[in-house]
Amino acid sequence: YLEVEWNVKRKTSREFSRSSMRDFYPRVPKQDNSSDCGVYLLQYVESFFQ
Repeated sequence: YLEVEWNVKRKTSREFSRSSMRDFYPRVPKQDNSSDCGVYLLQYVESFFQ
């Protein structure tokens, strides 16, 4: 998908592979139980937009 999208929009070719793309792991709180998922979801969304 990424290669096709790049080719259509940029009119050039580019290879997208695991080794050519860097990882991104946002620092967000982790949930330790199964009862606080709503709170963690809201915190994650808020952190994402900052």
